[in-house]
Amino acid sequence: MFFEISPYLSLTGANADQWLACRPGSEAAIALGLVRQTLDVGKGGHLPQALRELLNRASAQYTKEHLLQHSALSPGLYENLVGRLTEAKKPLVMGTGTGASDLNALQTNMAVNLLNLLHDPNLGLHDFDNRHRVEMAATHAGIMDFFKAMNSGGTDLLLLNNVNPVFALPQDGDIRQAFENKDLFVVSFSNFMDETSQSADLILPFKMPLETWDEYGGKKLVTSTLQPAMGRTTPRPGIGDMLLTVCFKNNQPARTYKDWLVRRLLEQQGMATEAEWVRMLQHGGRFALNTKAGRTTRILPPDHLSDILTTLGHPKTSELAFVAAPSIRFFDGRGGNKSWLCEIPDPLTMVAWQSPIVIHPETAKQGNISQGDIIQVQSESGELKAPAYLSGHVEQGVLVASIGQGHDEYGRYAKDMGSNPFALLSSKPEPNSGGRNFGADVISIKKTGLSVKLAHTDGSRTQHGRKIALSVPLADAAKAQSSLQQGLGMNEFPFTLPLSSGYDPGRDFYPPHDHDGYRWSMVVDLDRCIGCGACASACYAENNVGVVGEKNVQKGREMAWLQVQRYFDPEQKAKITFLPMLCQHCDNAPCESVCPVFAPHHSREGINNQIYNRCIGTRFCSQNCPYKVRRFNWFDWKWPAPLNQQLNPDVTVRSKGVMEKCSFCIQRIKTARNIARNEDRLIRDGDVTPACVQTCPTDALVFGNLMDKESRVRKMVEDPRAYQVMGYLNTKPAVIYLKKVVQEI
Repeated sequence: MFFEISPYLSLTGANADQWLACRPGSEAAIALGLVRQTLDVGKGGHLPQALRELLNRASAQYTKEHLLQHSALSPGLYENLVGRLTEAKKPLVMGTGTGASDLNALQTNMAVNLLNLLHDPNLGLHDFDNRHRVEMAATHAGIMDFFKAMNSGGTDLLLLNNVNPVFALPQDGDIRQAFENKDLFVVSFSNFMDETSQSADLILPFKMPLETWDEYGGKKLVTSTLQPAMGRTTPRPGIGDMLLTVCFKNNQPARTYKDWLVRRLLEQQGMATEAEWVRMLQHGGRFALNTKAGRTTRILPPDHLSDILTTLGHPKTSELAFVAAPSIRFFDGRGGNKSWLCEIPDPLTMVAWQSPIVIHPETAKQGNISQGDIIQVQSESGELKAPAYLSGHVEQGVLVASIGQGHDEYGRYAKDMGSNPFALLSSKPEPNSGGRNFGADVISIKKTGLSVKLAHTDGSRTQHGRKIALSVPLADAAKAQSSLQQGLGMNEFPFTLPLSSGYDPGRDFYPPHDHDGYRWSMVVDLDRCIGCGACASACYAENNVGVVGEKNVQKGREMAWLQVQRYFDPEQKAKITFLPMLCQHCDNAPCESVCPVFAPHHSREGINNQIYNRCIGTRFCSQNCPYKVRRFNWFDWKWPAPLNQQLNPDVTVRSKGVMEKCSFCIQRIKTARNIARNEDRLIRDGDVTPACVQTCPTDALVFGNLMDKESRVRKMVEDPRAYQVMGYLNTKPAVIYLKKVVQEI
């Protein structure tokens, strides 16, 4: 059972069993309230007496009544949360999503750690050895002090490597003033003309990651290697070679950065032979993760804990609050110049290219704000103008905008696109943690009189009762499908595989296809899909899919071959199901029968091919496709150098006036077929991996041959959760979905 408590529904909350909406800044009080409840049921006897007394003292005021009043939690859901936490055998409570970065975040995380200690004396689910290397980074307070010191003199050279503080730090700080200091010489090591590069005195481009040797690791015990995957595209040097030349003119520690890197890694990893080095490269690094979790660690003295836990700031209960939310697409803004990331919509709002402010309908009603109205939000630090997006997935009185857009520079795909929520944030660090506050009190919110059409790609937020994105209760997940009387209605139509066995003369007019050894199919497990959109990005990259931009998305002219749709439960709006939708490669494909020139073609291996040089652009196939996955190409795409280097040479670049769609990465199937033929064998299960399957981080997509009874997809379609989207239309899709498993709260 998975709960999330936050002021707005994040992607994590969308994948939770239950989302509990709360007021911003009340998370620490909720955690202390859970500590109070845990102590009341008798847990914590293993803790030292002084610590137990401190916890009793710090949590004394956070009774159920006090907590519900100040947090706005639903009483019923809170009771359920307490019950589940108390009954759980191995509960794990995690801290705030952005770390020590909002009101009371440090107190929240400390209370969460103590709550885990109450439930699990050995902290068996915690790993104290494999720590994140981000702990090495300076705090927000340290960074702001650094720039203040530069303004007061004493620094004459500043080197910045692939960072953009002018954009990513709050606008009311001393950042821009520091860059305007005439006594300071700023060097930006960057390949892009972002805001920081624009303000620098010298810009030095360097090799891209695909051209260079390096190492990186997100955790202490992880060492990952980076090696060139392509030849040099420009004469620019690697930053490591440049630093060796400049910093060690007469006594370089190595001839090249690669030599220095290899020697350093050999020493650190204790490798004595070249074979060990080659093996490390083949594996992509060394991953020493076999550490024992749950080792006890030092607990702060009670007086320090008391100071932290008893200094909570009180969230306002009546005024508006603003939250700058992390973006899965743009990170801190460095992804804002990537056209694919801009074109792929936000997984929850389904809005592309824009940065709307998400606002609760009741809050919008008070200001007479409608969907798409451009509103102006004012805080003590600045103002922000952006279109409104009405959603019940935020707490009333809370405004939320995603980080990453609103650039003044950074290329044609980033400049003047969206808005920058950092404009509303204060540069003042949190006094207890030194961290950054990603929230702000709103002074005013008003309409500007302007409005814009949102560039969203969802046709509807719900399914309107159709069998599209289905779910099943946990108790019924393993049960065989109902044996009700089969018929032709939506709820009686049988599950029919796109094979000859799926045809019935009493139901089918056309005879089955004769497939030659293979019937390619894909299985999508909705219980694994988290809605991240990585599959869609991979499809853009692999298949030379064109990017149409904001205006054409507004017109419905997006070209994505694969989209991750999201559907809300009409009865429980916080219940969301994500559904990757692509060409279903139907056996009874409606597109094939209406094309006057036979451009949609059913191959001998079951794939619905699109023959581009036959297509005359009638769009009959799109009209007849119930899944709306076929795209009409409105443009002759231009790929000026060096953008032409991103094109996949194995995939045709389509011209204006033709239909295009998912091909199951037919180029990869052909490659596997050639290898198998040269080795005088059949294509084995797993030999073909389409780009979307390869990229999915949760293994939600599986591809293979349905005619191979030992293949993974053939075994998966026998799962009781298997179904076909709108299968009652008798199109016999080859994309089989597994229902999402839900737990009733």
